[in-house]
Amino acid sequence: SVTLEQVESSLVRCPDPDAQGRYVVGRVMAVGGNVVDFGGGTIRLDGKTPAAPYACDPAKVTMKNPASGEDLELNCFVEEFGGGTHESLRGTVVDRDSHTEVPAGQIFLVSDNRVLHLDSRDFNALAPTGCQRIAFRVSGATGIFDAKRRFTVLW
Repeated sequence: SVTLEQVESSLVRCPDPDAQGRYVVGRVMAVGGNVVDFGGGTIRLDGKTPAAPYACDPAKVTMKNPASGEDLELNCFVEEFGGGTHESLRGTVVDRDSHTEVPAGQIFLVSDNRVLHLDSRDFNALAPTGCQRIAFRVSGATGIFDAKRRFTVLW
C-alpha cells in the first residue's frame, strides 16, 4: 500500500470502488486538503493549471469511443505537475465541470486520457488502502504510440 507522502503524481493501481475484484489505474493528482477543479476541458489543482509546455510527437491521435464507436481526435500534451512530466490526451469533447475538495486521508486519481477516463471524476476520491504504486513503460522510444514497447512492466 502507498502512503500519502509517497504518491504525488505517482501512477497507482487501486481496487475499483464500483467493482469488487477489478482495479483502476490513475495518476495521483491530489491528496487530502487539495482542491481539484475541471472546467471547460481544463484541470486545475488548488487553482493552478499544470503547465503543458509542448505537444507530444505525434501531437494528434484518433481513437474510437468504446461507448459510441465514434472517432475522437485527441491532442497529446506533455504536462508538468508533482515534480514530473507526463503525457496526457485531451480533446474537444468536454466533460461536465466538477469541483472536489479531497477529504483528509484520501487521494484523487486522474486518467492520463482526459476524455475517455475512469478516474475520481467517476467514483470520487478514495482511500489509498490497497493501492499499489506501479511503474511501467507508457511509451517507448518513439513516444506513446510505440506499440511494441508501450505498457512494458518495469518493476
